[in-house]
Amino acid sequence: MNATPGSLAPRFPFPLDPIGWFCLGLSAELRPGQVRTQAFMGREVVLFRGEDGVPALMDAYCPHMGAHMGKGGVVCGSALRCPFHHFEFAADGSCVRTPYGHEPPRAARARTWPVCEVNGLIFAWHHPEGQAPSFDLPNLPTDGFSGPHSHAWMLRTHPQEITENSVDVGHFGVVHRYFDVTENAPLVVDGPRLFVAYGFGRAVEAMGLRVGAVRTEFTGQVHGLGYSTVDSYVKQAGIRSLHLVLPTPTTPGQTELRIVLWVRPDPTLPGAARLLHLLPAGLRTRLIAHFAFLGYKNDVSQDIEIWENKAYIHPPALAKGDGPVGRFRAWCRQFYAAEALPTA
Repeated sequence: MNATPGSLAPRFPFPLDPIGWFCLGLSAELRPGQVRTQAFMGREVVLFRGEDGVPALMDAYCPHMGAHMGKGGVVCGSALRCPFHHFEFAADGSCVRTPYGHEPPRAARARTWPVCEVNGLIFAWHHPEGQAPSFDLPNLPTDGFSGPHSHAWMLRTHPQEITENSVDVGHFGVVHRYFDVTENAPLVVDGPRLFVAYGFGRAVEAMGLRVGAVRTEFTGQVHGLGYSTVDSYVKQAGIRSLHLVLPTPTTPGQTELRIVLWVRPDPTLPGAARLLHLLPAGLRTRLIAHFAFLGYKNDVSQDIEIWENKAYIHPPALAKGDGPVGRFRAWCRQFYAAEALPTA
């Protein structure tokens, strides 16, 4: 890989456009008939939602004569109309209509990517050779939860580096100050999916002082390098939460990291949390979700400076207590074209 300004090539020996599903944003942010330009896998694309409600992702430049379809393009039914010559392109990229009254040219075909919507989020499938999706994303059971609550950062890193944190047990205590970390179940690899389960203690602070501690038990699922979920439960507070970690490559050297959270408080709210029953139920849930999301954002932000400045060392000089980093990295190789990977 050749280094370019802003490129991650000197830091990472694998391609910047891995195979898998990657988040394009919240479903609620894309209305029927809306066209949005964004960066995806090092190129400009247009995301639009047809009048039938179905989203589609297409290369920004019209294959007819190169106009940017995000600059004046219009949704017509389920197709996108180019602003230059009014050629219309279906969600599969085929040209379905021209203003000339003749059959559209077969060569006028726009590049597209498979798109799906899961849990109120839009995802696109990327494969550098255009192969069809080889796995699906799970639909999380969010009924009864408050959310989704979402935040996004633009980071100078790679999705694999972000996803590796799911197995990097050693950084839990150093970066996040968790303690008594336990492996509740061994790492399980199932094709493009990976499963982990941990428990840990964390301090509860008020005005900078430690006033107690709680224990969190969580199970994590990783579906490719663009989608990770954590199902977390804090027994002392009676709070269950569902977390998503969604890194998506945009321009070369940049990854958008979106986090999403749903929260469901236990109606009994054990311990000191019972005081919250003095509040109306709706306000109580909103407050718990608000502070849970602040904590989630804070945990993720603790990793950002490290992600943006670290290099990929392979093989790493692993020590006992680091976690199954080696198995994770071997699992990751399936998300790149074999010829693009180093042999070591």
